[in-house]
Amino acid sequence: MRIIFWGTPNWALYPLRALKETEEVVAVVCQPDKPAGRGLALQHPPTKEFALSQGITVLQPDNLRDPSFQEELKSLAPDLSVICAYGKYIPREILAIPPLGFINLHPSLLPRWRGADPVRWAILSGDEKTGVTIHYASEKMDAGDIILQREFPVLPTDTYGTLGERLFREGTSLLLEAIGLIKEGKAPRHPQDEEKATYASPLETQAFKIDWQSPAKVIERLVRAGNPTPGAFTFFRKQRLKIWECVPREEEVGKPGEIIGLEKEGLLVCCGAGSLLITSLQKEGKRRISGGEFARGYRVKEGEMLG
Repeated sequence: MRIIFWGTPNWALYPLRALKETEEVVAVVCQPDKPAGRGLALQHPPTKEFALSQGITVLQPDNLRDPSFQEELKSLAPDLSVICAYGKYIPREILAIPPLGFINLHPSLLPRWRGADPVRWAILSGDEKTGVTIHYASEKMDAGDIILQREFPVLPTDTYGTLGERLFREGTSLLLEAIGLIKEGKAPRHPQDEEKATYASPLETQAFKIDWQSPAKVIERLVRAGNPTPGAFTFFRKQRLKIWECVPREEEVGKPGEIIGLEKEGLLVCCGAGSLLITSLQKEGKRRISGGEFARGYRVKEGEMLG
């Protein structure tokens, strides 16, 4: 089966590699190269790097409505298109090109968490389970008929990085199963329940600024949802700190944001309800260190404030 693959980040490599082994991937469509690093040199997306290494055509359109781009897609004569974390809305004209349509690997149990940031929102909301959905793409974001779903737990230790990686890795086998059903003409179409739909809007960096008035459990979920990027952050002595890891506690004997204890593992900070032991953090421009190292290195004192 001739497939055009639409995907950009590292996570999309799991399904892309699997499809390269089982189908004819005629092109990879990904986001344009972006400047990165201190020199701001243009960096290829991971899916582009893989495609080039395999001799697969790479397309990086700035405008999906460009007629010349759409003609190029038609010339590739795809049977099916597969989307995995591409990152842009795909217009109706393009959805109509492959005769078998577009299918999407979405990292949530649709219709819960439609949209751009389902992995982070599952963690932020304290969901105990999430999953992967393979569905037909439609003009409305993540609203197309469902082919297959598989449920996975959200572990108490899961971060944005670990949960997202697991969902795309484990979801790859579900994607291949769905493609097998499409080949056989046996793929089901289960309409989504619009009344149960929730939306995972994109989260800007500022959304990860810690409000110490919040309960410790809420802040701990924010830290996990921001790990590894963009990072939950606060300020100490007017300098920005990225919080990598923390543990909620019951103690609550100070003002929100006040350092109420210095332990071997890190800094104990009072929250709006409970407290938070910060065990791993990073001062802006410095390396990541343990909370204990930070306390000793910067001679932190009880009673000092974060925020």
